[in-house]
Amino acid sequence: MPEARAAVIHRLGEAALVDAAGVIGAFQRMNRLADATGLPVDKPLAVLTAGLDDELGIQGFYTAQHSKRLPWVVRKLGQIMRPFGSVMMKVLAPKNDV
Repeated sequence: MPEARAAVIHRLGEAALVDAAGVIGAFQRMNRLADATGLPVDKPLAVLTAGLDDELGIQGFYTAQHSKRLPWVVRKLGQIMRPFGSVMMKVLAPKNDV
């Protein structure tokens, strides 16, 4: 962790490190709230992020027991499709009339 922190500070500056920590904290909070309420992840997002489970070792965390693990072929497909994720999410995301 100290090496990664130093690399971020060196390349992007201290303000970027603080911003990144804030974003990480916000996602952690949102994930805990969603997990606690049993909120499922949308299927397109689940596919695109499935390979991250393997890369980050997410299944090793206690709260992962509440999540259904997708089949390995879906996780691999997610890894292949991830670079195109932002475009795909715009196409697949439900349209809100709000």
